[in-house]
Amino acid sequence: MEMLKPPEGLSFSGNVADNWKRFLQRVELFLEATGSDPEVRTDRQKIAILLHVAGPEAVDVFNTFTLTEEQRASFEAVVHKFQDYCAPKANETFERHVFRKTIQMKGQSFENFLRDVKLKVRSCNFGDLTDSLVRDQIVDGVRDHKMRERLLREDDLTLEKATRICKAAENSSQQARMWMDQHPTPVEQVDAMQKREKSASRLRCRKCNRFHAPRRCPAFGKKCNLCGKKHHLATCCDAKPQDEQSSRRVEEVEIPSEDNFEILQVGESRKVAEKDWLTKVMIEKVPLQFKVDTGSQVNLLPLSLFRSANSRQHLIPSPAVLQSYNGSAIGHLGKARLTLKFQGKVVSAEFFVVKKNRRALLGLPTCEELGLVNRVHEIATITNTQSQVQREFPALFEGIGKIQRPYSISFKEGTVPVVQPTRRVPQALMEPLKQELNRMEQAGIITRMKEPSDWVSPLVLVKKKNGSLRVCMDPRRINECLRREHFEMPRREDIQAELASATVFSKLDARAGFHQIPLTDETSRVCTFGTPFGRYRFLSMRWRAFLFVGASIFTMFSGRLGSGL
Repeated sequence: MEMLKPPEGLSFSGNVADNWKRFLQRVELFLEATGSDPEVRTDRQKIAILLHVAGPEAVDVFNTFTLTEEQRASFEAVVHKFQDYCAPKANETFERHVFRKTIQMKGQSFENFLRDVKLKVRSCNFGDLTDSLVRDQIVDGVRDHKMRERLLREDDLTLEKATRICKAAENSSQQARMWMDQHPTPVEQVDAMQKREKSASRLRCRKCNRFHAPRRCPAFGKKCNLCGKKHHLATCCDAKPQDEQSSRRVEEVEIPSEDNFEILQVGESRKVAEKDWLTKVMIEKVPLQFKVDTGSQVNLLPLSLFRSANSRQHLIPSPAVLQSYNGSAIGHLGKARLTLKFQGKVVSAEFFVVKKNRRALLGLPTCEELGLVNRVHEIATITNTQSQVQREFPALFEGIGKIQRPYSISFKEGTVPVVQPTRRVPQALMEPLKQELNRMEQAGIITRMKEPSDWVSPLVLVKKKNGSLRVCMDPRRINECLRREHFEMPRREDIQAELASATVFSKLDARAGFHQIPLTDETSRVCTFGTPFGRYRFLSMRWRAFLFVGASIFTMFSGRLGSGL
């Protein structure tokens, strides 16, 4: 035993706390195995063996410890110091998070996975719940989903029972693979079986009119909607409709002729969008809501609506194949001719009845017969150009326009006029300001004020996005003295109600709309503002000049101009 190999050194990389626990356990086993009587070995000898086996990095860490001479001679004290250094107080929340994230990795055996879970749960401090939480983590982290389903089916699942089931399943899976390796299936046999199954599945079934493997008919056990018998669908039913006793029975063949076989396109989508065209149509005296689909060649009607709207007609089997907009096949139970009525028009149309819960659909031919859709073979082009309209109505394109009735503001009682000083303008803006004042004066928006005025407001300059200036005035002192005019602003619902029967719409440009409302001479003098080039006054309404009343007045004048149109 004296030649027993000592344990590997202590690693300070990775999970140091876990490394220390494993190292200390190996050292204690080494001391137990190499000494005839461990209690005879002194603490100094144990400390020397611990430091020697731990390695030079552990010795450097030991030299940083603050220990008394008595502690340096105590093996328990040295171990306690290393314990504090390598495994400080664990973060219980984080340790539990790591535990819950433990799953079985690809290629990892269940035994290794279970050991990993049990090692990580030790630092979680779950107490009496440890076994139940380890069991839950096994169910949650096991890689085989079939094994998880097997564990969830157990009523009284314990950790021991879950471990036994998982080990048994893993062992049986390994044994099955070994069995398959020892008894391989010949390639010729597998190929022959696949060829027979493929050949058999190519035969069309006379019970459901589909291709499928033997003994896998979807019609088995289902009831026919025509005759009421079981084990076949309505499309394959041999029962004759009561109103067509004279029709000749035609046996179905693999490749139908062009006389009784069609492929019809249906542009209907299962998703109902907000822009879908829906309309109510009377069908057999029952009102139903249909989706108008001009991309469909046929009409569709769900079986439930067919039963509620039809009391006499019977489904007629049809070999036609319906295809949706994406090319997938739409199964149908047959067709029937029903009577439709819409806005005085009565039409007899053919409907394909489908079993799935689809929306009732009107195709293009029926929409044309009902007058829902009209073909347009020629589109008239309006030849009037902008230049022609401008030549015909030149007065409408000159100036900014003006309302004939000027507006006059009203002040509160006891209002005292205020003359405010002129604000300074940066030298860089003097020339642009002068040009803008000249333009506005020529356009009739402002005029120079030469006589004294009781009201003078300061100038406000706003720079537009294109670099030009907008000349405004600061109206705060004026707004404080105004009497507000109350005018009810129209709501969107009110406007929509008035436009319910409108068919022609015109767009009116309200550019410079406030300038189109002239002011009385007295009101214009109130709107005087000072500039470095003298005093000016507005001749028309400015929105910022009458903050409280401007929008209401503009809406009132607009409503008067547009009334009766």
